[in-house]
This record gives sequence, C-alpha cells and structure tokens, in this order.
Amino acid sequence: MTLEDLGNTGEFLGAIAVLISLIYLALQIRHNTMTVRAGTSAAVSESLARVTEVVGTDPQTARVYMLGLAEDPTLSPEENFQFNFLFATYMRRVENAYYQQLRGFVNSEHWQTTERTLSLFMERPGARHTWEGARSVYSDQFVAYVDRILIERGTSPAAAQQGDEADVE
Repeated sequence: MTLEDLGNTGEFLGAIAVLISLIYLALQIRHNTMTVRAGTSAAVSESLARVTEVVGTDPQTARVYMLGLAEDPTLSPEENFQFNFLFATYMRRVENAYYQQLRGFVNSEHWQTTERTLSLFMERPGARHTWEGARSVYSDQFVAYVDRILIERGTSPAAAQQGDEADVE
C-alpha cells in the first residue's frame, strides 16, 4: 500500500466519521426539538389551568367571573376592574398559546381544546364586550384570529350587523 492509498483511506474514514457525527447530531436535535415542544405544550396547558384554578377555588373570584361573563350590571366598579384583569389574564395566556401553536410548539390536538374553550368563552356577552374594549392591546394577528372566531360563531358586532343587513333585504 502506498502513502497515497493510506491518505485516501484516511480521507474516506474521516468522511464516514463526519457522516456518523452528522447523523448523531441530527438525532440529538430532533430529540431536543421534541422535548422543547412537549415542555412548551405543558407550560401552556399549566398556564391556562392556573386561570381556571384561581376562578374555581375562590368563591368571590368565581362570583365576579360569572357575573362579569354575564355582563351583570350589579358588579361594583372594583369587581368590574377585577373581571377585566381576569379576562386579560386569560386572553394573554391564550394569545401566548396561539403563537406557540403557530410556531409548532403546541400540538394540534392540544390547540383544538384551547380553541374550543376560547370559542365558548367568547360567546358570553361580558367576554365579547370586554374584548371590544381591550382588543387594541393585543397583536393585530391575534385580534384578527379572535375576531374570525366571533364572526364564525355569529357573535361579533360585525356578524350581527351583517345579519341585520341580511334581514333588510
């Protein structure tokens, strides 16, 4: 075997070692991505569950939440303020879940349950009214998404106006 043959063999073995390293690296990146996705999905779920826990474990907060969703006029200014913060807390967490879902970090099954819950939430008159007053503090893309849900469910002011126009015809 000549020196050139040894050099070629060394180059070949080096190329194989690089290829094995790249395969190993790709597997590690794939595993890391799956771990990050699972962790993000769990964090989003936990974040949304905390809102439920706060409302569900304190009778006064539950009362304010229920009356706020019903847009009950008996809420005091302080209770109305509290409802607005409960609403904002929930919507910020849904907004985060929305963006994590767009980035592929929340799986579609998990996102579907979040979306269904949001749809049901936004059917309540207090949620719709509060959304109309607060929508300017959310990103344009998220606002368009929530507005689309409202229109699809026929619960947005725009959908109601379209319905009124259809009644006139």
